[in-house]
Amino acid sequence: MKALRTLLALSATLALTVACGGVKDVNETHTGTLTDDDARLPDDNSPYDSYEVRLGKGQNLRIDLASADFDTYLVLRRGNEIVQRNDDCPNPPSGNSLDSCIEMTVEQAGTYEVIANALFESGRGAYTLTINAAKP
Repeated sequence: MKALRTLLALSATLALTVACGGVKDVNETHTGTLTDDDARLPDDNSPYDSYEVRLGKGQNLRIDLASADFDTYLVLRRGNEIVQRNDDCPNPPSGNSLDSCIEMTVEQAGTYEVIANALFESGRGAYTLTINAAKP
């Protein structure tokens, strides 16, 4: 009987973990530099850096891309689907209106790709990317 209770408790815990996406809060800051050696987007040949993040359904997501060197462009993808993109953040933490941001509630759990990019093909230089995701 004790073994059955333990098995039921483990099953309930596993079901809850799967239902919640089993994803923890995300609080990441990345610094990088767009250079001539970076991968290029096929549509405009602009350099980009890519970061993977695992997100859970219902998490509140905020991504900020800031640079003093170039006009930023931010893309969030899930698989081949572009979930959101942004050129100019309306209220950037840096105060620079050329910085980019994405703010949303995650509708589907999974692995997402955050693309740090420049608005123009000529954009090069240092940037800071901040990714925050938390359950409400």
